[in-house]
Amino acid sequence: MTTSPDQPWLLPEPEPGALPDRSEVEELRSVELRADGAAASAGRRLVRTELVGWGLADLADDVVLVASELITNAVVHGRGPGADKGFVTVTIARYRRLVALCVEDQNLTFPVSRTAGADATGGRGLELVGKLSDHVTLGRTEAGGGKRITAYWRSDGTAKCLQSATEPALAT
Repeated sequence: MTTSPDQPWLLPEPEPGALPDRSEVEELRSVELRADGAAASAGRRLVRTELVGWGLADLADDVVLVASELITNAVVHGRGPGADKGFVTVTIARYRRLVALCVEDQNLTFPVSRTAGADATGGRGLELVGKLSDHVTLGRTEAGGGKRITAYWRSDGTAKCLQSATEPALAT
């Protein structure tokens, strides 16, 4: 996917091959949460705990904020057709030089950024996701019944902006 006027938070496609695939995961933690008011808090706790445990506390604030935004969006907008009790899957993965946060929900509709007015209380979240992460990809869940948004951060201190468009399948 490429940057478009309605999705300015989505970065241009980088070169193929630079994003890791599942075989390159060094550590991974995934949890399925009920799509309710407690989901964002549980997701933030998971992300912070794993990053600190992996010695990556310096990334925690940005990754936790992005997790909060993506999980909240999934809870509010992510129920698929006919889903009475929605769920959200949150996965945090560590690669040799990257950290990936993947949030999946049951809705096939990809998010679209809104232009938030000066007094608006919402509409800035996806822009924050794009600004706080090094790369963002959109895709379908492995089962095809929902969407996956994955944000990446360099964990080795190198410059921002990854060089790949291939989205790894992070969820187990």
